[in-house]
Amino acid sequence: MRKHIISALLCASTFAHAQTHLDIKVPDTVESDLFGPVKSTHTVYQKEIFKSSYSKHTTREKERIYDEKGNLMTAIDTDVDDDTSKHTVYAYTTNGCLFEKTINDSETETNKTYRYTIDIESGQILRQNLNNGTFRITAYTPAGYEYYIEERSSSNTLTRATQIKRLLNNREYESTTFDAENEPTRLSVFKWSSYGLLREYSYKSFATNGYSFITTYTHPQKDKTGNWTKRISKIHMIHDGKKTLYGKEIATRKIKYFDE
Repeated sequence: MRKHIISALLCASTFAHAQTHLDIKVPDTVESDLFGPVKSTHTVYQKEIFKSSYSKHTTREKERIYDEKGNLMTAIDTDVDDDTSKHTVYAYTTNGCLFEKTINDSETETNKTYRYTIDIESGQILRQNLNNGTFRITAYTPAGYEYYIEERSSSNTLTRATQIKRLLNNREYESTTFDAENEPTRLSVFKWSSYGLLREYSYKSFATNGYSFITTYTHPQKDKTGNWTKRISKIHMIHDGKKTLYGKEIATRKIKYFDE
C-alpha cells in the first residue's frame, strides 16, 4: 500500500527561501548510460505508431551539453508531430542541478514554466507551475531507492500520487500511479542491463478493459567508448491475451567527447 506523505510534506510557502540543489542520485528515467568524458549528445528519435487504418510518424530531438565534471549544463527537447511542435528547455545551475523547465507548445499556443527547489533538511523537492500555481512534491528515502511524488492543485488538493521503488542493484524500478482517491491507475516497470543500457519498459493500465504495453530495446551500434549510437525499440500491445506490434522507434545519437 502506498504510504501517505501528505502530513510530512512541506507546503509550498516553506520552500520560498530553500536552496535549489537537485543532485539526489535517483533517475527519473533509465537513460543514464553514458560512459567517458562526454561533452555533448544529439539524439534523433523517429517513431511510428500503427493504427487500424493508418500509421502515425513523430520525430523527437534531444540536445544535451555537459561540463568536464559530467554535470549537465544544457538540455533541449523538441517534439514534432505533423504540423505541431513542442520545445522544452531545461535550465541548470553551475553544479548541474535542475532549476527551471520551460515548455513551448505550438498546438495549444501556450508556454509553461516550472521552477524546482529543494528543502535541504527534509530532502523534499518542489516543482511549481508558475502559470497556474499547481505543484508537485517529491520525497526521497535516505538511501534514495524509494520515493514518493504528490501532485496538488493551487488550493493544495491532492490530484495524483506516484510511488517509485528501485532495486538495490540498479537494474530495475517500478512506478505505480494513484488517483486522488488513492486507487492505482497504472504500473510502469523499467529494466536495464548490467552494462547500463535500457532493455525493457512495460506499462499496464488498471482501468476497465485496460491495455498493457511492452517496449524492448536493442543497441546495434556503439562507438569506441562503448556508448550506443543507434537504438531500436519495438512496442507491443497486449489486450485480451493477444500481443500485437503497436509501434517502433529508431534513435540515432551523435556524441562529442572532451578528449577529441
